Amino acid sequence: MPDGQGALTGRPRILHLSADYPDLIDPRKTPVISRLIELVEDRYDHRVISLNRRTPSIVQVAEVLTGRASPVRADSIRAIKGGECLEYLAPPKGILHAAMLERLAAWIVRRLIAEDAVPDLVIGHKLTVEGLIARAVATQLGIPYALTIQGNTDQKILSFRRDLAGRFGAVYHEAACVFSFAPWARRAVEQHLGERRGLTVDLPCPTVNDMIRAPVARGSGVISAFHLRNHAIKNLTGLAAAVRSATAAGQPCEVRIFGGGTPEETAQCQAIIGEVPGIHLMGPRTQDELGPIMNGATAFVMPSKRESFGLVFIEALFAGLPIIYPQHASVDGYFDGLSFAIGVDSSSTREISKAIRHVIDREAELKADLAQWQATGGLERFSRSAIARTFADGLDGALAAHNSSVPHRNIRSQSAQDH
Repeated sequence: MPDGQGALTGRPRILHLSADYPDLIDPRKTPVISRLIELVEDRYDHRVISLNRRTPSIVQVAEVLTGRASPVRADSIRAIKGGECLEYLAPPKGILHAAMLERLAAWIVRRLIAEDAVPDLVIGHKLTVEGLIARAVATQLGIPYALTIQGNTDQKILSFRRDLAGRFGAVYHEAACVFSFAPWARRAVEQHLGERRGLTVDLPCPTVNDMIRAPVARGSGVISAFHLRNHAIKNLTGLAAAVRSATAAGQPCEVRIFGGGTPEETAQCQAIIGEVPGIHLMGPRTQDELGPIMNGATAFVMPSKRESFGLVFIEALFAGLPIIYPQHASVDGYFDGLSFAIGVDSSSTREISKAIRHVIDREAELKADLAQWQATGGLERFSRSAIARTFADGLDGALAAHNSSVPHRNIRSQSAQDH
């Protein structure tokens, strides 16, 4: 059993297991987990194992399952800041999902023991993938583990692999702490696995810049922002249909879409937009450029088909912009009852169109509500400092709970408690 202190610094040692961490193998992964770690890097000794799945041959699968071969490609292991990245072998589409991840967990345990680097806490940064590994590693090492819930992938796997519900349930309920990026994601998981009684924390994803900009009374049209390679998930087709519907209903609108893409991706998006009047592809912008652009717009809309969090919605609110977001996804559950945050059924052209017409018609009123909410601390919980405190409180709670019989408490938004 580890002594609970870093060997050199006296700080707790935390091992992060993540398949969504930018690394040398795939630098295009989302930076959310790396940003969270950076927020508390001075409080703990962090080590990251960044995971990348590779499809094996049938022979390789048999060799891994029988112990004749390693689940990790030895030549793929490379040092990155704060840890290492690697490729592990597992078939696609969830085939032998638990079995292959168990072999990977055993490999990680052997590596940690050989390096005399047993952590005080291990975090699996998705319940249904890294969570299986984290629980196995923690059990074998006699340490606590924590989880983050990422709604999109976790929801898909929970629905698809119902045969593993018992295993997923054990992972969820036995964790010392569970961080959920949004209330809707926690509720979706608990529809499958039952309500959790342990320490549970709603943890928003951190923005790069949390400067608050007051709303501008009259903006220059509706905007959206996403990389064009993601146009299908971001529902460009649905957005274009909604703009066409709004124009037909007598509400012409301008929608500018910011985001880069290859010439092929740009051509695909242009073909989807077609002859719909008022929609324009604006190309990429830097983070610093996008803030003022948002501040000068009417509203932000992105009716995604799937969205684990959707950090851009938080960035829009910091920039003083009302938002139209997808229900049961993204930031759903954080802004219940607030006029300037409108949830829509992403499959409904009528709802998206109605929301766009509403934010144009009621722009001044919605922005006045948003300005008051900003001024009374509505964005505080989404600030980098507040997220750092929330994350650290959860980590400390997980470390303490391992040696304590004190009942857990839930750290949730008021709106989450009310539903």
